[in-house]
Amino acid sequence: MYSDLGHCGRGNIRVAWVFVKISLLLNYFGQGAWLLSHQGEVLGDRNPFFMVMPQWFLIAGIVIATAATIIASQAMITGSYTLVTEAMRLNFWPKIRIEYPTLARGQMYVPSLNWILMIGCVLVVLLFRESSNMEAAYGLSITATMLMTTILLSYYLALKRVPRIWIVLFFIVYAIIEGGFLIANLSKFMHGGWFTVIIGFGLMTVMFSFFTARKIKNRFTSLWILIRSCR
Repeated sequence: MYSDLGHCGRGNIRVAWVFVKISLLLNYFGQGAWLLSHQGEVLGDRNPFFMVMPQWFLIAGIVIATAATIIASQAMITGSYTLVTEAMRLNFWPKIRIEYPTLARGQMYVPSLNWILMIGCVLVVLLFRESSNMEAAYGLSITATMLMTTILLSYYLALKRVPRIWIVLFFIVYAIIEGGFLIANLSKFMHGGWFTVIIGFGLMTVMFSFFTARKIKNRFTSLWILIRSCR
């Protein structure tokens, strides 16, 4: 829903988030209670998420979890399309072909990006092989996203001329919390976190290079037009 904000609308997201947050809290508290009741035991292959389910609901729970994974992957694709489209409009990404399969507003398909995502998924599966090996990379990426969101929101509040004291308090509180998570996840850098950093720096290098090259091109174009007009 967040990735497809243009279709869902803020109202739907605000209402849905109430149920989502309650469900998440109940799920996390349930897993925590299960872990506390099994202190000192070796979990092995037992996953608290599935162990808290009644035996008769286990198959249905696996089906629901699989469907949620498919929905999440679709959200990632939609979000990637939106980000790349906006990056192209801001001259941060090379111009690539975009297809609009329907007349509905906002629906698009970016063939080259779809191939990039597919190749990336295949490489991740071949590199990490098991989901447990991706925990470090996933944790570091989530923490970095949270920290960047805090910085961007603070900048947005400054543009809205919110009193500076509230911006500073907001930034300090969240920076301390998220900074603690970031420091904790940096210890897992060599266990898979490096993959997230490489992907991030790679995308940043492409965006910075293209933006800088665009500015140089525009400057030389303006200079050439000025020289031609002087003649």
